[in-house]
Amino acid sequence: MSNLRSLFGGAFDPFQQPERKAAFLPPGDYIVLVEKEEVKATKAGTGHYLEIQFQVIDGQFKGRKLWDRFNVDNPNGEAVRIALEALAELGRAANIHDLSETSALLNKTAKVRVAVKDDKNEIRKYESVTPPAAGSIPFSQQTAPMQLPPVAPPQTGLVQPPPAAGFKPPWQK
Repeated sequence: MSNLRSLFGGAFDPFQQPERKAAFLPPGDYIVLVEKEEVKATKAGTGHYLEIQFQVIDGQFKGRKLWDRFNVDNPNGEAVRIALEALAELGRAANIHDLSETSALLNKTAKVRVAVKDDKNEIRKYESVTPPAAGSIPFSQQTAPMQLPPVAPPQTGLVQPPPAAGFKPPWQK
């Protein structure tokens, strides 16, 4: 048994202390910067995951941290598939065309959609901070130029009959 009185210099009344801030961010969209990346072994020792630490760089929660893990090497093929889809989404959001080295993510920004599950933050979506340039359409979404039907050459020698007596086109009053 420890005597806290000696540590606090008297009685410690929990009701006189400020409440602890929520450990999680409220659900919403945040602009983040990739601060750290590290590949770690799973607890079971049967695979590896990529852990990324983000820092919120804008808004009310500037300076707060978020983490995401990507199961890039796992006996469960579905876990790997989900991880690779999310990692690809992050890579596209950060405009990285070659993600062979995880260090390519460092100091990149992205917009993340955050949810709260079991009092913990989950990143549900990665998007680019800047929208694509005007007029730039991904190649996969481009379409072939529209083909117009051939136009017949103008005919000559046609004579319009004169308008009927008293007729006025609707645009003339």
